[in-house]
Amino acid sequence: MEKEGPDGVGEMVYDFNLLGNDLFFAGSRGRRFGIFNLYGEKQKDIDLNEFDALFDIPVSINNSLVFDQSPVSIFGDLTLWNPDGSNESRLGVWKVEDQVLNTYDINNWFKISDFKSVITTPNYDMPAYAYWFHVDTWKSQVLVSANVRSSLVRYSNGEFEVVEIDHQKIPKKMNGKLSDRYNSREEFETDFNRLQQEINYSHPVWDVESEVFYRFAYKKKSDDKESLPNAEVFLIIMDRDFKILHEIQIPQLSKSPNFHFVKDGMIWMFENVEDEVSFIRLQVSI
Repeated sequence: MEKEGPDGVGEMVYDFNLLGNDLFFAGSRGRRFGIFNLYGEKQKDIDLNEFDALFDIPVSINNSLVFDQSPVSIFGDLTLWNPDGSNESRLGVWKVEDQVLNTYDINNWFKISDFKSVITTPNYDMPAYAYWFHVDTWKSQVLVSANVRSSLVRYSNGEFEVVEIDHQKIPKKMNGKLSDRYNSREEFETDFNRLQQEINYSHPVWDVESEVFYRFAYKKKSDDKESLPNAEVFLIIMDRDFKILHEIQIPQLSKSPNFHFVKDGMIWMFENVEDEVSFIRLQVSI
């Protein structure tokens, strides 16, 4: 692979998803997107200058993926930067050939306004967040999840739908929130660690063989940043309709999984061990 990615996609590729069996989408920090074959040859260039022209203010596109390649449609969560320094979060569907962008207010579903703030510094106000999103495709749908509540947003056939998860043993959402403004990073981190002691959710991962979703949830037991990992970790197993089959605590885990996927009937969780890529494997019998 070339230094700047296949066919000049740019450095630091951060968005990637497969399109069928022989194509993939990739985007980079250099705001260069494209669709490539498995040999790294660009089949279609996606010009983000055209995307910017749809707005009168600067826009960042995050967690982007192509969910339809004919015509090309890109799904992502967007940040709109206002002239006064504030920003707004949106879900967006960009139909590239038609130059049409449909946006949807994320706050309507995930109430993220409770989890965004600013830190005052001598030179500028720095945005601060206690939420994050994950965007993924599943079959012909796009699923959007957030750490602050268990509900999902599903995009299918041009429509958005909120999917509520009926939990019995753990809370559905965080109840706390951030202050509107902090005078130091230390003040923000105190509240951030407090929110980490409430329930946090990972994104659901589909097991093709068992035809179930696996999803983790966790909450820290202590806000002592110097202490060893000390969290309660739960595994949620759902069917294809997002109905809970099992909801169990995993006492063998003491920290939230950084990244996980399903392979060979097991859940693989990434773990950095002395700067070496390692995995913790969890076998689940349903």
